[in-house]
Amino acid sequence: MAENYNLNNPLFGIDTEYYNSSLTKQYLSHFLYDLTGIKTIEKKYLFFQNGIFQGEYTSIDEIIF
Repeated sequence: MAENYNLNNPLFGIDTEYYNSSLTKQYLSHFLYDLTGIKTIEKKYLFFQNGIFQGEYTSIDEIIF
């Protein structure tokens, strides 16, 4: 990235070489499993608190802090 950004939350990137694939469906499912321990993520938002996966949500408004 050519710009410096002040981020309040971590930004994750998937290392496709680690997952030995350039197919999004394949490496994304492995990456999400490594983060959450769940084989199939159905919802759009994942919530982690202190680095621990708390749940998946359809809307950010569903997440209770």
